[in-house]
Amino acid sequence: MARVKICRKTDCHVSIPYAQKNPYCDIHKSMYRPKPEFQAKSTYERKRQQRDYNDNKRDKEANEFYHNKTWKHLSAGLKQQAMFTCVCCGRTSITKGYLVVDHTIPRKIDKRKQLDKPATAKVTELQH
Repeated sequence: MARVKICRKTDCHVSIPYAQKNPYCDIHKSMYRPKPEFQAKSTYERKRQQRDYNDNKRDKEANEFYHNKTWKHLSAGLKQQAMFTCVCCGRTSITKGYLVVDHTIPRKIDKRKQLDKPATAKVTELQH
């Protein structure tokens, strides 16, 4: 007997072949929306987007804070302390820029606590 799975539509219990790419039965097959193909951006494109974000979208005070030595040293220390491992998913990333340190209390809420130690390291490589 071949492996089968159930149609993804709620309350539809029609069996479909396991190897079928479309997770819906013939009745609901029009609901299928394939995900777009992932295309990694070049290093140049990523840096250009980051520069554009820093110049035009991020407020000047925050941009200055994230580029000062105090935050960079604290961030690097926390990444090293976490052994370059994301606290959310457990992925390890040594590649620069993919591991980001978050504040326990966001800067927008309380700027006095922006340098508090119990911040966390999160991987941002494939948004999760």
